[in-house]
Amino acid sequence: MRLWTTDYAQPLLDSAQAHGLTVLLGLWVTPERDGFDYYDRKAIKKQLQVLREQVLRYRNHPALLAWDVGNEVEQGSGNPDVFDAIDEVARMIHEVDPNHPVISTFIDPTVLKWMGNRGHELDFIAFNSYGNLGELNKYLQKVNWQLPYMITEFGTVGYWEALQTSWGASLEPRSADKAAVVAKYYRAGIEQQRSHCLGSYVFYWGNRQEATPTWFSLFTPTGERTELVDEMQYLWSGTWPKNRAPQVSDIHFNQRFANQSLRLRPGQVYPAFVTAQDQEQDSLRVEWEVRPESQWREDRKTLQIRDEPLPNVVLVPDQFKTTVRTPAKPGPYRLYVTVYDGQGGASTANFPFYVQQSTQQENEPSLLSKFKSRAGISKLSN
Repeated sequence: MRLWTTDYAQPLLDSAQAHGLTVLLGLWVTPERDGFDYYDRKAIKKQLQVLREQVLRYRNHPALLAWDVGNEVEQGSGNPDVFDAIDEVARMIHEVDPNHPVISTFIDPTVLKWMGNRGHELDFIAFNSYGNLGELNKYLQKVNWQLPYMITEFGTVGYWEALQTSWGASLEPRSADKAAVVAKYYRAGIEQQRSHCLGSYVFYWGNRQEATPTWFSLFTPTGERTELVDEMQYLWSGTWPKNRAPQVSDIHFNQRFANQSLRLRPGQVYPAFVTAQDQEQDSLRVEWEVRPESQWREDRKTLQIRDEPLPNVVLVPDQFKTTVRTPAKPGPYRLYVTVYDGQGGASTANFPFYVQQSTQQENEPSLLSKFKSRAGISKLSN
């Protein structure tokens, strides 16, 4: 497992040891976007001392695999001195803990050019890579990068890479589509690059609110696994679970698809239905919800709060065919569906829609094919 910081490190290291796992333990290097000044030598020295104390505290834990100095520190940064600061931390670690390698994680592979001859204290580097994972090795070859690297985050296409509705809601893939995409990325960007890629960490092995409650969640809040968990088991072990998770095939709302920027009037009733199948022909249970669209700032200071489902909106919450009474308050919402197989598996899909007073432009045929790129290479991904 991989941790960004040493927050809660002790119980997680102990739990990992009990389960025969290792931990890539993060040392949080404050990025410039959070107000840190890498021209300020006093601040750098103070941060170095804090990190040194963390290294001394955990360096002898048997579950410790390696140290990860900083996470995506190049984002929002214009000062190359941040790489000198990373080198100082790596040098300190090698002095007080020669038994564990030191890496740093980046999101944008073009950072290699910017970094120049800095970073020489690192044993190897790492990347967080989503929709651009299949293209990452091509870029590394282009810049003649011959050293080893690790993929410290990978998963489905991120919300910053996805197509959007006309009001800016990212279109989340169905969980079955996520599994297929991740398998494709994994084979191209990790499995076929074993001569240089040392390993990888899938994100997020749990249940997480980010953009939506389901975008990166591999499990439901009650512990059912999605198709992506089954896919990862197969990719890592070569065997499928005895009972596979179900698969949502499609979701329709007011006879439209999710990519049609659906706009509806407040307080009106509209039909919706979902299709799904199960490989073992298990009896399937359906759960519908409507939640307000997540409103949050991507400044890493705002905790994302999971909005609760709206009451009395889905009129038939447990059938494949249902009706939805749209909220009275105008604004963006999302219709969620989860299909359970009763055997520990589940499949998810959702449908963004907008409630507005005007009946004009209720349904729009096109999307804004806009990419909110976190990295320049993301613009190359399909």
